[in-house]
Amino acid sequence: MKKYRWLIFDADHTLFDFDHAQERAFYALLSDQGIDPNDELYHIYQDINHAAWRALEQGTLSPAEIKYVRFERFFKKIGHPADARLAGQRYLQYLSMCNDLLPGADQLIRSLAQDYRMLLITNGLKEVQRTRFENSPLFPFFEDLIISEEVGVAKPDPEIFEIAFRNRNVDKTKILMIGDNLSSDIAGGLNWGIATCWYNPLQKKNTSGLIPHYEINSFRALQIILGVARPNEAF
Repeated sequence: MKKYRWLIFDADHTLFDFDHAQERAFYALLSDQGIDPNDELYHIYQDINHAAWRALEQGTLSPAEIKYVRFERFFKKIGHPADARLAGQRYLQYLSMCNDLLPGADQLIRSLAQDYRMLLITNGLKEVQRTRFENSPLFPFFEDLIISEEVGVAKPDPEIFEIAFRNRNVDKTKILMIGDNLSSDIAGGLNWGIATCWYNPLQKKNTSGLIPHYEINSFRALQIILGVARPNEAF
């Protein structure tokens, strides 16, 4: 008998190759602005963007604000006059067209689909996440997509998990949360009282003080935990 029945997956950096998507969208936006795309500008934007998303998790920035505030800060930093709101909208349009998956993600989800019920819970923006997910090969295998902007609460707030399972009579001990982000995915799962699995392919050091139930650095490791692969089987 399987230990878990329901799997909750994070989207970006867990199943979707968000780094690739973000880079493509950002460079396309710079071209629109008449700015020569380069890695230095991308790193400046990344630092600003990461800080903005941390503020979202902490509740000091709203989903509506993050769409343009990050570009206000970026254009101010590089001294470029631009309409941050229009730039933010254009960036989201580019990003919504990028639904690249991480290598092996499609195979992983297909291998789990017959034995597990699955949900996707993301702190992303609705204009991006719904379009990307519904146009990806993963869409048929998930029962629902819960987007923080649509439901009004973001991970790590346990309320987003309550919303996801509100009309589902499920024993919490049968649920496993899988994600790459300790401060949102793992903290959120722990806050709600469910098992968590930290997807850590880069084998980063955990300095958060949080203790996930599992830590993996490959999709195959998750398959082994869930009983759909044996240690000596190739993935």
